[in-house]
Amino acid sequence: MPKIDIIKHGWSHTVINKPYGISSFGKEAGGAFDQLVLEGKLNPEDIPKFRFVTNLGRKQTGGVIGTAFQTFAFKHHSAARRRGMFYEKIDDCQFSFRAQYVGLFALPDTVDINNYFESIRSRYFKINTITMQGFIDSDVTMVEQEGSVKLIKTRPAETSFTILEGKRPSTDLIDKYPKLFKSKIIYPIIMRPVRRNFDNQIMSHFNDNFGIPFLNDINYKADKGHELTFGRGNFHLEPSIFKSDQIALHCAHIHIGQRKLKENFMFPIYNKEDRELWTGFLQEDGYFIDEIQYNLVNYAKRFQRKADYPFPIFKALGITKIHK
Repeated sequence: MPKIDIIKHGWSHTVINKPYGISSFGKEAGGAFDQLVLEGKLNPEDIPKFRFVTNLGRKQTGGVIGTAFQTFAFKHHSAARRRGMFYEKIDDCQFSFRAQYVGLFALPDTVDINNYFESIRSRYFKINTITMQGFIDSDVTMVEQEGSVKLIKTRPAETSFTILEGKRPSTDLIDKYPKLFKSKIIYPIIMRPVRRNFDNQIMSHFNDNFGIPFLNDINYKADKGHELTFGRGNFHLEPSIFKSDQIALHCAHIHIGQRKLKENFMFPIYNKEDRELWTGFLQEDGYFIDEIQYNLVNYAKRFQRKADYPFPIFKALGITKIHK
């Protein structure tokens, strides 16, 4: 079982970097909860009170926040959330957070990306094909707990995004996984929940509005008869496509605010086995290449008091660069 990287453990919150293969939802043996207990960061009797308030599924990677404050966690997961910069009074502590996610998607090299996005533009999906920045405003489907009953509901949600310059996969990747990489251009995208931050918001907004899955994801609508445009098209792992069912979606930056204390965490893909899917977009230490990192940091600067920083600006900005 892969190991989580415990970045910070404090009285108000815990920050971890999650590898592929572990979910932050459940409490399975060897999972994130279990590992926190084994590391002495969480008492077994406190597990019912502890919640991860930013969740990532087993196939995704990146930063996750956890808290032992049950009222905060419950309200965060409920329909009472009204802002992505979520505030909740906890023992005279004002707690807030924002997250940025980096994903990869592929288009056939015969498809012009500007024409493609012009063709899928809708009332819910807006994009400037010059700056490659856009906005999604559409409902997401989620499961809510009301007492002992789980209900499926839809909630309005908004996500902003920035698409960066695409790259052709390396010859090694094409030779090794031709079904996934041959004749494709791979594009990085940075997605940021606005106002609200529902668990499945990023996945839902991307699949529903882009018409394509993240790199190595399946056509999750196939069972409903709605095929995505350039998808994997099946629900079963095929080693001929890729060595695992890891999805190219990573929570790369989290901003946390507590009254006067502000923290910024940049999360690398620290497990070397998880980096192959991201080849061409990572530095040797697992952090993203400068173009992606610059966009993440430039957005994070909005939450700092000083206006001008050189790049790279991790130390000046107060961003914690996680170790490998």
